Amino acid sequence: MEPEEWVAHHAKVVEDNVVEISPTLLFEYYLVKAEEYIFATLLPAFDRQLKEADEEDSDGIFNTFSDNLAAIESVDTFLLSLLEKADSDDSLANFTKHQTHTVPTALALSLPHFSSAAVGFISEMFDEAGGQFDDDEESIDELLVDEDFPLKQFARLADGKLENLLEVALMQVIEQKLKTSVADQCSGGFDEYLLRDVLAPWVESFVFKFIRIVLYKEEEGSPLLLERQRQIMVILDRAFSETINSLIFDVVVQYPSSVPVLKDLKKCLHRSGMYPEFVKSLTAALKSRLLVPGATTEVILQLFIGCIKCLKIIDPSGVVMEAISPPISDYLRNRADTIRCIVTKMTNADEEQNELFDELRSTATPDKSDDDWTPDPLHLIPGQSVQTRTSAKDILSMFVGIYGSKEIFAKEYATILGERLLSSATVETQQEISNVELLKIKFGEEALLRCEVMLKDMADSKRMQAYRKTLLEKNEDVSEAQKFPLSATIVL
Repeated sequence: MEPEEWVAHHAKVVEDNVVEISPTLLFEYYLVKAEEYIFATLLPAFDRQLKEADEEDSDGIFNTFSDNLAAIESVDTFLLSLLEKADSDDSLANFTKHQTHTVPTALALSLPHFSSAAVGFISEMFDEAGGQFDDDEESIDELLVDEDFPLKQFARLADGKLENLLEVALMQVIEQKLKTSVADQCSGGFDEYLLRDVLAPWVESFVFKFIRIVLYKEEEGSPLLLERQRQIMVILDRAFSETINSLIFDVVVQYPSSVPVLKDLKKCLHRSGMYPEFVKSLTAALKSRLLVPGATTEVILQLFIGCIKCLKIIDPSGVVMEAISPPISDYLRNRADTIRCIVTKMTNADEEQNELFDELRSTATPDKSDDDWTPDPLHLIPGQSVQTRTSAKDILSMFVGIYGSKEIFAKEYATILGERLLSSATVETQQEISNVELLKIKFGEEALLRCEVMLKDMADSKRMQAYRKTLLEKNEDVSEAQKFPLSATIVL
C-alpha cells in the first residue's frame, strides 16, 4: 500500500471510531501500526530504490531521498494529528522517541545501500560546487548561501533522520577527493611546495566551506566543525604521505629539485606519524629499482648519495637512514668493485658534480652539526633502538660503515695512487698530495703512510730526472747517442 493510501485509509478508520475509542489509546495503537508499516514496507522499498539508483544521476538520487523521506514524514504527520488529541505526556514522550531514536535507528540499519548512493550524490555536488583546482573558488561562497542548492536541500531533508549517515558519506567523499587531488598534483613534478602552497590552501578555501553546506546548522568555529576540519587535515596528510611514498624513488632521482616536496613530506610525516610506511616504501623501491644486476656500481652509489641527502632533509636525526641502509649496505658490500668505485670518485677532482670528492674536501671544515642538535625521535620507527644506532655525520662515514674498516679504503687508495703515478711520466702529483692530506684527516696518518712514501718517491724521481737532464745539457762532450731517454721513476 502506498503511503498516501495508508494514511487516507487509517484516517478514515479513526474518523469513524473517534467517539468510541480513547484518543490516547488510539494514538498508541497507531504508533505501533505506523512503525510496523515504516519498517516492513517503506524502508525495504526505499533501499531497493537506492540499490537501483545510478550513482552519477544526482537528480535521480535526490528525488529518491526526497520522495521516501516525504513518505515517512506523511506517516509522522498522521501520528502528530492523533497526538494533538491524546493530550498525554507519555504519548508525547513516545512520539519524541519515535522521531529521534526509533526511525533514525531503523533507517541506519535498514538502508545498506544508502552509503554508496549518498557518496555518489555528494561527489557530484562536490564537482558541481567547483571542487577542481582550475575552477572558480568564488562559486563555493555563493553556494553557502544558496538555499536551492540540491546538497543543502538534501541536508535539510536528512535532518533528524539521516544526518549521521549523511555526515559519514560526506567524509568518505572528502577522503576520495583529497586522494585524487593529491595524486593529480603530485603527477606534475616535485619542484614546488605542493602541500604548503597548493593543497593546504585549496582545502582551507574550498573543502572547509563545502562541508558547511551539509553541516549547515554549525556556526563557524563550532566544536563539531573544528573537529571535522581537523579530521580533513589528517586525511590530507595521510593522502600526501601515501602518494609521495609511492613515488619516493622518483623524488630521490630528482634531488635537489625535489627539495620542496621533501620539506613538505618532512612536516607531513611528523604530523601523521607514517614513518614506518615511509621506510617500507623506500626500502621496497630501492630493492626493486636500484639494487638490481643491471645497475652499475657508480649509478647505485650516486643514487645512494642522493637518498642520504634526501633523508637528511626528512629526518636529520638519521633514524630513518639507519632503518633503510642495511639492504643497500649488504648489496654494495657484495659487489667486487664497490671500494674501488668509492675511492676513485672520492679522489677524482676532474669529475663534475662529484659528491664524494666534495664530501672529502668538506672534511677540512670543522663539523658544526652539534650546534644544530635536536633530540632523537625515540619512537620514530617501532623496534628501532636509537641507543644502538651508529649516527653518521657525513656520507663518507656511511660508506666506511659498510665495511667497518678505514684501512681497507686506505689500501685501495694506495693501489689506485700507484696506478696513477705509473700511468704517465709527467703525472701531476699536487692533487694527490692534497687528497692524501684530506684522507689523513678522515682515516688517520698511519693508514696513509704508504701513500706519503709513494709521493715522496715520485718527487725524488722527478728531481733525479731533472738533475740528469741538467747534467746532459751542460756537458758538451756527451754525444747525441748518449742522450737516450731514461726514466728514473721509483715507486715503492
